[in-house]
Amino acid sequence: MLDLLENEGKIDILVNNVGIMAIPTCTETKQGLESQVGVYHIGHFYLTKLLLPAIQKADGRIVCLNRSVHLQHDIQTCLIPSTLDTDPYHKWTAYGNTKACNMLHAKALNSLPDITAYLVMPGSIHTGLQGPVD
Repeated sequence: MLDLLENEGKIDILVNNVGIMAIPTCTETKQGLESQVGVYHIGHFYLTKLLLPAIQKADGRIVCLNRSVHLQHDIQTCLIPSTLDTDPYHKWTAYGNTKACNMLHAKALNSLPDITAYLVMPGSIHTGLQGPVD
């Protein structure tokens, strides 16, 4: 990634998308975060932060893929960031929390100079991702 930034200097578009959903049992990242929080929100947030200068150089766009499951989030997640994990674990609330965070992230990105951020809900796409989901 650093080679890209050093050689090209700008990025026209970043699409934040991941392929995990409503994990049946709570699993953690190496950093100790609930997997969906770590991958969907913190991972996207950090990658975007690293690439932001190159995106701003291009007057770039950031697309955050989302779903209407954000309606199932716990409002405390948005008010108190230390509550990103659900206790006790509930797969849909945890997933909804990440999607609510993505909405707030896209909104905040739009306030930055030389950035346009979009929150896109592409609808249902039936793939193997839904296999274990009930």
